[in-house]
Amino acid sequence: MNIKPIPHIVIIGAGFVYLKGYIQPKTLHYGITQQGIVVNNRLYPYNLLESFWIHQPIHGYYELVVLSQKTTMTELRVPLGEKNPEMIHDIVVQHLPVEEDPEESFADILHRVVGI
Repeated sequence: MNIKPIPHIVIIGAGFVYLKGYIQPKTLHYGITQQGIVVNNRLYPYNLLESFWIHQPIHGYYELVVLSQKTTMTELRVPLGEKNPEMIHDIVVQHLPVEEDPEESFADILHRVVGI
C-alpha cells in the first residue's frame, strides 16, 4: 500500500494551528531568590542548575536561559520583559557560572517564527 504522508502532515498542521487559536495563554509568574529560580511557585534550586546566559531574541525582549542538570528538563527560559537584564545577570552570577550565548538553534527559530 502506498501512503503519501504530505496530506496527513498538512491536515495535522492545520488542525494544530486551528486549535492553537482557541487555547488561552497562561500567565506565568517568575522570581529569582537566594535559593534558586521560581516559576509559578516551583523552585528550581541553584544546586540543580548548571549555568546561565542572558539572550536577546530577534523580537527584542531579553530572556534568562538557565541550563539544568536534569535530563527531563535541560533548559529553563525566563522572559525578562521590561526588567533590567544587567541587574538579573548580577544577581544570578552570584550563584551560577555564565556561558556565552550560543547561536540561535533551529528549535529557537521555529519557536520564534511559528510560535510552537
